[in-house]
Amino acid sequence: MHTTCDVLIIGGGPAGGLAALRLAKTGLAVTLIEAQPVLGERVCGAYLCPAGVALLDELGLRTELTVNMRSLLGMVLVSPKRNRLQTRFPSNARYPDFGISLRRPDFDHALLHLAAQHGATIRMGQRLQGLQQTRAGWSAQLANGETISTRLLIGADGRKSRVARLLNLATEPWQERVALHVDVPSFQPTEPFGEMHVFPDGTYIGLNPVGPHTLNVSALSDPAELQQTTAMEFINRRTQASEHLRPRIAPLTNAASVRATFPAAASVRDVVTTNAALIGDASGFLDPLTGEGIYQALWTARALTNEVSRAWANDTALNASLRRYATQRRREHRGKRWCCQAFQAIIRRPRLSNAVHDLLSLREGIGNSFIGMIGNIYTPGQACWNMMKALA
Repeated sequence: MHTTCDVLIIGGGPAGGLAALRLAKTGLAVTLIEAQPVLGERVCGAYLCPAGVALLDELGLRTELTVNMRSLLGMVLVSPKRNRLQTRFPSNARYPDFGISLRRPDFDHALLHLAAQHGATIRMGQRLQGLQQTRAGWSAQLANGETISTRLLIGADGRKSRVARLLNLATEPWQERVALHVDVPSFQPTEPFGEMHVFPDGTYIGLNPVGPHTLNVSALSDPAELQQTTAMEFINRRTQASEHLRPRIAPLTNAASVRATFPAAASVRDVVTTNAALIGDASGFLDPLTGEGIYQALWTARALTNEVSRAWANDTALNASLRRYATQRRREHRGKRWCCQAFQAIIRRPRLSNAVHDLLSLREGIGNSFIGMIGNIYTPGQACWNMMKALA
């Protein structure tokens, strides 16, 4: 069987769903294929930063996509020596002073439903097998033997992107750590704050209140440690050793569904090639600490579709638009990448981590400026300037 389309999108997460919706609205024939028959919980902290909330508002999608989902007012930071700092997202004319705790299956399915309503063809349970470049664009071979010819190919298939590998764009990740995620009941009513708990061994656990009595627990570990213990024991050892976590989280049992992915980071040498582009985690993923995943998915989908929709007339214009997207993405994420690498270096050094936490705790404006950078309200440069002003 052989079919054709203008745009073929591989991957049905937020990046693929938003790209399908926006390109279908322009009248292009869009097909999206997703390997999973039904989208379930992802290995994801399910946190949308204030800049991501503003992006949804700009696109007129927040009300429809985040109904009954909880606002997050800031972050709680706990140092290796167990000191606790509560911060608030700063108010800003461009961005709201809150993030959103997402229920991923609801959010992802809502995006795909909207894309289908606007004419996109959504095909669940279809897995990409191979790619071949053609004079007109690309031919995709599916696992069931079907081929789909397309002018533009978009890889939105996550940090282990098959599209990136087949296009020879994937490279070795800048670091290799294992990400663990599990939803757990909370003994106490949850508060509207995300949390980051850093431990003396350089590991950390993040908490996201996804319900009134439910916490999304995220942890990052070196692979070597998980060769000596189970994911469940790794999380239990830290939650039960923490005076801040033990009263709220019971030890996990074998009934807990701990999700894992390795490596937690992903790298690519470029995000575009002829008649093809990568978006979302497929275009490179930093680290769960910075909460970049869903915001990056939405930002890259919007940036790419803005360029493509203005340059569909011919292949020369189309590929020039892809290169403009690549330049925009590199500029947008360069500073945050440097910060993420710096954070990782700090977290692996307990004394330095404690010192940074003490600095952030000196003045309310210092901690809030830092969390404003995490929430993409401030650029790293703006955050540093605000912190210096708060110290003066």
